[in-house]
Amino acid sequence: MGSFRRRAARHPHALSDARKAALRRCQAARKKCRPLQSSTADKENIHITTGSGSSADALATRSDAAHCASQTKLGCGKHNLRAMGAKLNEARADRDALQSQVSKQDRTIENLQGRLRSYQRQHHNENRQLKRAQSMNNVLRQKLMFSEHERRRLLKAAAAASGTYARTMRDSQIVIGRLEELATHLRSKLGVSQQQSRTLLRHCARFPKLLASAKKRGQHARGSGTKSVVQLREKGVYTPQARSLARALVRAGCAQDRVGMVIQLVAGALGVAVKAKMSTHTVRRAVIEGGIASDIQVGFELAHAKRG
Repeated sequence: MGSFRRRAARHPHALSDARKAALRRCQAARKKCRPLQSSTADKENIHITTGSGSSADALATRSDAAHCASQTKLGCGKHNLRAMGAKLNEARADRDALQSQVSKQDRTIENLQGRLRSYQRQHHNENRQLKRAQSMNNVLRQKLMFSEHERRRLLKAAAAASGTYARTMRDSQIVIGRLEELATHLRSKLGVSQQQSRTLLRHCARFPKLLASAKKRGQHARGSGTKSVVQLREKGVYTPQARSLARALVRAGCAQDRVGMVIQLVAGALGVAVKAKMSTHTVRRAVIEGGIASDIQVGFELAHAKRG
């Protein structure tokens, strides 16, 4: 206990709360025992100073007084020792309770620290997830803006395409109408051409007979000494029959500058005299007039044709 008190006196801050409480209880017990010791010493002094009789009696009296004092001190010490033991046990129980509480508090602190670390990790993970979500949100916003731009561009393209389609349909309808008109016109021309072809075929079929009869007339004329004369012009203008003959020769493949000569040669071979020779310019004008007349005829037929 002395060393304990000395350490407590030198280093009071190094003691735990339980040991400080035990030290305070020991000091209180010592203070209680001091009045008993002082009263016993006073009694001894009284007996020694007031004693009478012989020295032996005085010595016995002193020894008895000392024995009583020692017994008193021993009883006080035992009492103090028991009190100190009880208080020490209490202090130990308090220390154990405090240690258990401290261990509980330590475990609680460790649990709280673990929960704090878990919360910190969770907070860190949530922050990372939040940053990822923000970055993903930015990416999605950019994609949304791009898709919106593409949607507007596609709408504009669709509107332009629809306008182009409408114009194309109108133009195609116009072209189809014109093509139908042209097909109708060509059909009518084809009909006229077929009719003319049939007419020419009939003319060609009759031409040998006409040639034979013309030869007979020529031979008869040569035998009689007279020769017939054909006038291709009337009042200085070529007759429609002459112009039709020129067009027939051109369609048959004769060159325009050779039509007049061919007419004279055929007429001479048939015993007919042709005074005028049709020029190239006249043949060309006859062909042009025949084309114009054909167009007029086609227009007339189209105007009077029945519409289905």
